[in-house]
Amino acid sequence: MLATFMAMSIAIPSFDSTTPKALIEGMFKRYYVAKTIQGSIVSVQTALGARVNLRTDLAIKNPDKFRIAQSRDGSRAASWLSVSNGNIFSYDKPDGVKGKPRFAELVTQNGKKLTNRDMYQVVSNTLGDKHAAIDIAFGRSDDLRGLTNRWGKDWKYEGEASIAGRKGYRISSSMRPFIEAQYWDKVEMVIDADFNLLEYKVSQRILVDKATEPVIVVTDSIITFTVDGEISDGLFASVG
Repeated sequence: MLATFMAMSIAIPSFDSTTPKALIEGMFKRYYVAKTIQGSIVSVQTALGARVNLRTDLAIKNPDKFRIAQSRDGSRAASWLSVSNGNIFSYDKPDGVKGKPRFAELVTQNGKKLTNRDMYQVVSNTLGDKHAAIDIAFGRSDDLRGLTNRWGKDWKYEGEASIAGRKGYRISSSMRPFIEAQYWDKVEMVIDADFNLLEYKVSQRILVDKATEPVIVVTDSIITFTVDGEISDGLFASVG
């Protein structure tokens, strides 16, 4: 599927079909060619009656400005921020690495100016949640390939859906939590007629301690991205 997407023409395709293949390829292409993307991912994770909320505020202004701000509530409350102003990009100290709380690098390195996709490769593993919707928004080929390799090939069209008043089409598939996994979870997406991703939902089975039955963890994310709108450069002020 990814190879097909990468070989498509630059123009956004116009599909009359609501097949999963058409919706996913159209969604990938919509964000891949976008000049700007701005909005939020609001995720709610539930398991055994507990609930954790995580919010991501995202702004991308190609080719070299972005901002990813995340916050999580609950007993493990935390926040994360990665940002580039086109000259410097900064991000939280990676786990297991010594140094100051925030790292900063020049956008131009060895005579080459990094793109947002280049910088996302650096900062993505320092985020609290490397969400699929962020991967899709940045459109790095390795990230998209990683997603499609973990998604099963059994995508099904589930019908129309309404997400926060927005109409779209729900599709579902099995999904591995990681490439080498020998078991499958479930993923659902709602994509609208303009190929905007509206919802991304994953149901995972997690073994806890010596429990004989896995715990079902559901992460339901509502995505509100605006494509090719105006974004003030002030939003990308350097931090740290």
